[in-house]
Amino acid sequence: NRQLVSLDPTTGKEQWTAKLKNKVDSSPVLAGDRVLAASNDGRLYLLNQADGQITWETQLNGAILGSPAVALKRIVVATDRGVVYGLGMPAEQPAVGKPR
Repeated sequence: NRQLVSLDPTTGKEQWTAKLKNKVDSSPVLAGDRVLAASNDGRLYLLNQADGQITWETQLNGAILGSPAVALKRIVVATDRGVVYGLGMPAEQPAVGKPR
């Protein structure tokens, strides 16, 4: 249904829903106070964990079927075309992979 849903870990109640442009088959990844999600159309999304607002997105070449990895303020993700991307975050965005 092209939606990413956040549930309260204590109550199981829905906290927020974010509508994306395509379906997500991989697991979202928590990175500090952000959620990183990859969709089947090659879009990579960064959302605010508190309210689900999309703060950044980019279009890659090929479908993203596996979960992204986050390390050392970098995002690593592969597409179905055999390309592995290593992306840094835009300067105005909070650091990805920041220890809590």
